[in-house]
Amino acid sequence: MQNIYRLKQARRWLMAVLSGLLLVALLTVGGTALAQDLPPNSAGVAVQSEVLQTLQEEGSADFILVMSEQADLSAAYQMDWETRGWYVYNTLKETAERSQAPVIAALEAAGVRYQSFIAGNEIYVYDGSRAVLNRALWAGEIQEVRAPVEITLAAPRFELVQPGPAPQNQIQATAWGISDTGAPDFWAQFGLRGEGVRVASIDTGAQWDHPALREAYACKDNPSSSICWRDPTGVCTGGVPCDDHGHGTHTIGTMVGSDNPALPYQVGMAPGAQWIACKGCAGNTCSYVHLAACADWLVELATDPANRPQVVNNSWGGPGGNLWFSIKVNNWRAAGILPVFAAGNTGQQGCSTLNSPADYPGSFAVAAHDPYPNSPSFRQIAAFSSRGPSTIGSQPYTKPNLSAPGDNILSSVPTNAWAYASGTSMAAPHVAGAAALLYACAPALRGNMTATFELLQQTADPPVFSGSCGTPDGGLSNYTYGYGYLNVLRAGQAVCFPGTLRGQVLDGETNLPIRGAKVVFQAGDVRRDVITDSNGNYEILLASQKGWSVSASFPGYYSSPTVQQTVNLNQTTTYNILLTPFPYRSFLPMIGK
Repeated sequence: MQNIYRLKQARRWLMAVLSGLLLVALLTVGGTALAQDLPPNSAGVAVQSEVLQTLQEEGSADFILVMSEQADLSAAYQMDWETRGWYVYNTLKETAERSQAPVIAALEAAGVRYQSFIAGNEIYVYDGSRAVLNRALWAGEIQEVRAPVEITLAAPRFELVQPGPAPQNQIQATAWGISDTGAPDFWAQFGLRGEGVRVASIDTGAQWDHPALREAYACKDNPSSSICWRDPTGVCTGGVPCDDHGHGTHTIGTMVGSDNPALPYQVGMAPGAQWIACKGCAGNTCSYVHLAACADWLVELATDPANRPQVVNNSWGGPGGNLWFSIKVNNWRAAGILPVFAAGNTGQQGCSTLNSPADYPGSFAVAAHDPYPNSPSFRQIAAFSSRGPSTIGSQPYTKPNLSAPGDNILSSVPTNAWAYASGTSMAAPHVAGAAALLYACAPALRGNMTATFELLQQTADPPVFSGSCGTPDGGLSNYTYGYGYLNVLRAGQAVCFPGTLRGQVLDGETNLPIRGAKVVFQAGDVRRDVITDSNGNYEILLASQKGWSVSASFPGYYSSPTVQQTVNLNQTTTYNILLTPFPYRSFLPMIGK
């Protein structure tokens, strides 16, 4: 954990006397931050030690001012897709403009360069002095002063592939990861490949006109359009997408690579989906200011429902336990954008090695497993794949959430080439592409973060191996593989072309609702479950078909009889369940008021 220094609050009457005097610089003595004549608004502000040290040693530093006020976006989760995007953008923008205004005025008066961001309500200050920091603290309500974060991508070794001559209109090979996830069977069974869904990439950019990517690029007829491409790094010329590394082109290929039979390889999970991209990394370096600009860009796209992505893939991350990007992740979720993150590549260092932001409760963290289907180690976790548990507080789900193919992954690279690469960076886009497939066949699932997380987790193939970092739930999941191996076919069988089943679980004697009851839904080998809320209610999207077996259970009660329910396409079916209490109970059930 980084050392945090709390600034002391001077008495307000004294500050009134001193307000016209020059603010005295922060001093650090023996590792302790001392403050003299600091403004009233500095009470409780956390200043990271790296900022103080740089200011002391060099006289100036880049630093980030995190505003105290953060937008309340909870209402967004109850809104439709169009209303939700506008609401999130407008609320974030208005909150940032209002709360940042006095600080920005102070920075402009001081003549320093700065950049404002709305997705986290932050201001990046370039080369600010100690006096500038004091002026900012005087001017506005600031929660924290952070040092900039810089991410270095784990450099994958690209092994270029030279396709040989192939029979006309016949793909030579399908990448093993695509088959491992069940994607080809999904395409065959449901006839959809991600149509109508848009995925975003924050990475090193893309060769937009690569044969595997061109047709899926959402702005192929206007490649420099700002609704499809953003380059805060300034690396690319001519306004069109570029990739000076290869990492981004490879991960986008795994998400949406074309299924054109004229191509030698099939590498994409959702070849019918469209992609957009923001270049958050220059070469293998991803700076705070560029990643924050990309985070803002996604929120800005929320103003146009046709352009807002439903999924964003993030094959990057840094040392775990750092919440620097958490507000942005939460605000993406509020806008209805599923945040998928690579778990990290430091698994050889042991347990609790997950990257941030992958270790956040709101991020979907993806581990990587190996190929070699004819060997005993098939689907074994890759040695490099970072392990849980997360070091960040309470988590609603096991971290990592899932494992996906991440070793020897074939995909697209510049220039018009194909290459193998390994890393959790290669695993994450399999999940992002799987989400695109599911959103295509179940539009009602879009924007529902909880339902998407639980669908992917509950339909995963159970882990073959137990891993070496323990389990939080008796083996249903573990801190190496999460809930198991991505299986998009089974997920599709659970939710494609869905209807809604909802109801209440009630005490059969008192008719009071039972909070925390488990309701199980089974159709063939597809199983889903939900937990009732504080009012005993449950609701779930299920594939429209006859024969969903439904039952409920709760400690101190007999399990309900299994009843067959029919779920109709785009309709809601209500089914209430009564549980009979045991005749003698030595404890009080968790029932409603």
